[in-house]
Amino acid sequence: MRRDTTIINPRQLYIELGVDELRKLNCPQLGISHFYEFSLGQGKTHELKAVPDGSIDLLFNIGSDKVTTYISGTVFGVKAWNLGDADLCFGVRFQPGQGILPKDLTMDMLVNNDVESNSSKNRKAKDLGIPIISEDEFVAQFVR
Repeated sequence: MRRDTTIINPRQLYIELGVDELRKLNCPQLGISHFYEFSLGQGKTHELKAVPDGSIDLLFNIGSDKVTTYISGTVFGVKAWNLGDADLCFGVRFQPGQGILPKDLTMDMLVNNDVESNSSKNRKAKDLGIPIISEDEFVAQFVR
């Protein structure tokens, strides 16, 4: 059986238009589309929008005293990313449908700001007996 080696480069146009100094490094291996880095710059909004393209982004928002991590994917509609006060961001963009995780990875909890949502991830977590907590609960429990 021949493996499909087609590589696409999914773009987030709202990021490209809304930031300063966007740098990208294409990396068509292991389901990764590219790595990217950008600064929000003075006067730029700290809320960007993600285009619904089936890709998953792992984004690090780097501030002077903390790093905030976002794992985000959007399929059905534009999704806002509120990036807080930090100006520098570094991310990994996976090919659509290719968010690769180790097979033996386990999940102890799901952090979701809409704990009562009937989303597929919340339903799956409930089916597996995985607790669902809000971001505020997570910060209260684990951030010192």
